[in-house]
Amino acid sequence: MSAWTHIGQLPPAFYLQTSAAVLPCALLFIHTTMKRLILTALILCAPVIHSANPKLAPADIVGKSITALGAVEIRAQLKYQELTGTATMRSMSTGGLNGGTAVLVSEGRMVKFATKFGQKGEYPGDQFVFDGNKVMVSNITPGRHSSLGEFFWWQQTVLREGLFGGVLSTAWPLYDLAARKAELSYDGTTKVDGRDAHQIVYRPKKSDGALSIRLLFDAETFRHVKTIYDVRVPANLDVQAVRSEREQNSVYRLEETFSEFRQVNGLTLPTKHKLTYSVDASSTQNWVWEITYNDLNGVSLAAVAP
Repeated sequence: MSAWTHIGQLPPAFYLQTSAAVLPCALLFIHTTMKRLILTALILCAPVIHSANPKLAPADIVGKSITALGAVEIRAQLKYQELTGTATMRSMSTGGLNGGTAVLVSEGRMVKFATKFGQKGEYPGDQFVFDGNKVMVSNITPGRHSSLGEFFWWQQTVLREGLFGGVLSTAWPLYDLAARKAELSYDGTTKVDGRDAHQIVYRPKKSDGALSIRLLFDAETFRHVKTIYDVRVPANLDVQAVRSEREQNSVYRLEETFSEFRQVNGLTLPTKHKLTYSVDASSTQNWVWEITYNDLNGVSLAAVAP
């Protein structure tokens, strides 16, 4: 598709758990001495907690997450996805921007994400593209990426590997792990919005090790609810080897959070997509984008029941 070759030539649409089973305690009264009676009661009254979901293998979690999306025959038809919606952005330096638009388009392993804000100012929006061969990132001024754009340009694995957008993208690597040849490992549980979630560490086949990727899945529904990307710049790294914006002893983190799932076209997909990008160096910088998708391939998501 020649339309994927350059950003300027893209189609118009591109612009814009586990509950614990607690066994009841039992008091065994031994009619001997009072001392033995009390001791026995204290021991036997302690609750015994069994996990209904012991540690799962990564393959189990991935399989359950894919099943949670929808029927096999429907998933097999996932060739093209186009989501459009509204966007807001908040930052420590520029304040807040409202009234923006967002689009996430994917076909096979190609993916495009764009935000656009009509207000005049320092931040007009971003465009990130992987055309199946190379990554392209728009400038907000000549020769200058936004802070988020700089991260995508620096860490191109996020787009090349199909991770960005999660199950909203046809490029999602968990759809075809065998072809990706990525390494997965289980990393325990954590909380996402107050709910238990399984963590899986995702290591791409080609990686320099600088980028840490964690995929989080709801422990009850197994829906993919979050991805965390971390990059640490060590103190002994020559600062000339990285772009001027980056500092030594810095941690760069991008989080994607997915919520408000709805069933559309036989698939259960999130309609809320939140991006949080932070830089932890001598001072903390933080940017937050909140996107509400209201249309998927021409189907209104607002009219679809949760």
